[in-house]
Amino acid sequence: QFDQMRREVSQTDTPSSHILLKDHLIIPLQGRFTDTVLVADGKHFPAHKLVLCSCSPYFDRMFQSGFLEQDSGTVVLKDFDADTLGQLLDFMYTATITINEENVQDILIGSNLLLLYEVRDAAGEVLGQLIDHNNVLHIRQLANTFSCREVESKAHNFLLERFEMVSTTQEFLKLGHKELGQYLAMDEIIVK
Repeated sequence: QFDQMRREVSQTDTPSSHILLKDHLIIPLQGRFTDTVLVADGKHFPAHKLVLCSCSPYFDRMFQSGFLEQDSGTVVLKDFDADTLGQLLDFMYTATITINEENVQDILIGSNLLLLYEVRDAAGEVLGQLIDHNNVLHIRQLANTFSCREVESKAHNFLLERFEMVSTTQEFLKLGHKELGQYLAMDEIIVK
């Protein structure tokens, strides 16, 4: 079952904008020719602006003229934990990432922030595989927040088909009146 909840995004899934040099893979950890340092949770990640900008519209905008980061040698990313940033940077350099049950939510959030849509979509696929009656409401909300429409639809259908089971969970019992009213007003709910 763990293998089913794991998604690897590889070179064949991604656009050609990823910088892959067959014999000379650029490795940021060596610090060679890096021109910026990203910082998350106090951990420093030497990187190449060229790679960052070619893979991420977020970084492309950040390093344009007129922004403080353009001339800064260090960029502190407050919205990232070090592990997630490290995994997303590895993706930008190698075009591969492993997404599993343990990291899917952080990868979804981080890839959305960096505008790495292929990673966000892959994280959404993993999230969709994890839906059960205990987490369907949370996954539906995440999918809605991060525009993972297929996952949101899958979670919505799961909720409709298994409403009785979902309605007994702690997550459901914690819903506010307004949210509860929205769910109960759904005509498509299947109740036996």
